[in-house]
Amino acid sequence: MLGIAAARVADPRPALRRVTAPVLVLRGSCDYLAPEVAREYADVLPNTVLRPIDGAGHDIGHDRPDRYRELLTAFLRGERR
Repeated sequence: MLGIAAARVADPRPALRRVTAPVLVLRGSCDYLAPEVAREYADVLPNTVLRPIDGAGHDIGHDRPDRYRELLTAFLRGERR
């Protein structure tokens, strides 16, 4: 989203704080987005599991497909370790 467009959209964080569904946030250690972006999602969404993925960029499913599948499958099975 461009900065100018973001200024026209209401801040979604208050609504996101009310989400009760479990949320999985994955972040590649080599992602071009700053780590603070993933951290903010984890901080705003109350039921979040944040998992860093070593050796992956922004496209974790491409860069580390086995690890991606392992973490996603465990999360969907309710394993929140």
